[in-house]
Amino acid sequence: MKLKGELGIIEVSSLIQTINQLRKTGKLEILLPDGDKGEIFFDNGEIIHAHSPDNFGLEALAEILLFKEGEFNFKENIILPAPSIKMGTERAIIEAISMVDEVQGGDDIFSKVPEVTFGSDDSKISLDADELAILMKSNGKRTLSEVLSEIGMDRVKFLKIIDQLLKKGIITLRKE
Repeated sequence: MKLKGELGIIEVSSLIQTINQLRKTGKLEILLPDGDKGEIFFDNGEIIHAHSPDNFGLEALAEILLFKEGEFNFKENIILPAPSIKMGTERAIIEAISMVDEVQGGDDIFSKVPEVTFGSDDSKISLDADELAILMKSNGKRTLSEVLSEIGMDRVKFLKIIDQLLKKGIITLRKE
């Protein structure tokens, strides 16, 4: 099956649905004008893996859904990678779209200032390197937009980490 063309004529989500309905196995490759690329891997029409310039798995799928221009090409007869997305295509698209909505609806969140509020209890706090990097740049004066700019992290990943820090009670957000 030849499936090749330009984004702008067709959206990524429509390409995914077509491949899913045809139950194809292979890789949808999208080459962006700046040379970066995103890839979505399918097994019998189901998304099993995705990677983009900054992410893999669902985060990459969310990022790829935002691609508006570039060339796409579906390739069959490839060796499939290990699955990083272990849910049906429909569910994966819903999850990725909700991530996209968070990012697009999260524009006003970037004007807020994170304040570190370590809990008053004596429990130990476990942080990964990305969480620590965000906390190190959060001085109670910088907005989330400024913190993101200084760290240079992908927006989707950054918002997920902010959400984790909020849930752990490590930070709160206040208006600038």
